[in-house]
Amino acid sequence: MKRFLVGLMLWPWMALADDPADTTPAARGSHLCMRALNQWEKWMTAKGVHGIRAVKLDFRVGVDGNVRDLVVGISSEDGVADALALECVRDWRYSPATKRGAPVEVPWTATVSLSTDEDREPRDAEFDAAASSAQAQTCKILSAADIEKRWLQTVSGPHSQNPRANDAFECIKSGNADRVCRALPGTTLYPTLVDSTFYSTGSTLKIGVAAVTAGDCNTILPLSFKDGLPFR
Repeated sequence: MKRFLVGLMLWPWMALADDPADTTPAARGSHLCMRALNQWEKWMTAKGVHGIRAVKLDFRVGVDGNVRDLVVGISSEDGVADALALECVRDWRYSPATKRGAPVEVPWTATVSLSTDEDREPRDAEFDAAASSAQAQTCKILSAADIEKRWLQTVSGPHSQNPRANDAFECIKSGNADRVCRALPGTTLYPTLVDSTFYSTGSTLKIGVAAVTAGDCNTILPLSFKDGLPFR
């Protein structure tokens, strides 16, 4: 049996308000979900389920650093996985964001992934198009130089692999459930950076997309990938 994994991914660029804080929340204490993993392992063994269960959670980090207004943003469509993710994140603590030196409450988001199959790649037939609708997408407008800097930081990160050409994109797998892609220089979509996260019930995969672009976010959708990422 494969080792059980939990992946945590924060998307601060899509979580902050229009009037952002000067600093963002910083994790305080452990943000691992080992108790959730142990419970998930027992559930998986009893029911014979398998595959990735990833849950996007939306919440607010209060001025005291506590998690508030915690809700499921994108469900794994597995009630047990959703409940375990909520139970774990509810106890997270942060050093709060600040604005002009004073603590402020900000919206935040995280993805908790419980997986028994870290190497599984999605197939076109498993893609849940509704979960990847425009309403489920987020984007941030940055300069071309900032996008290039973020890409270079990605490829030099501890979880990066060699880029692989993918349509007009080159992509790097980061962690067990997400992939970062950028438009190739010289293509009409450049500069664009895309962060994809998979959500699955084990038989149907969903995809959430966060795009960083130097222009209007709407101009890059729909995105089209091959070699492991489904079309939309």
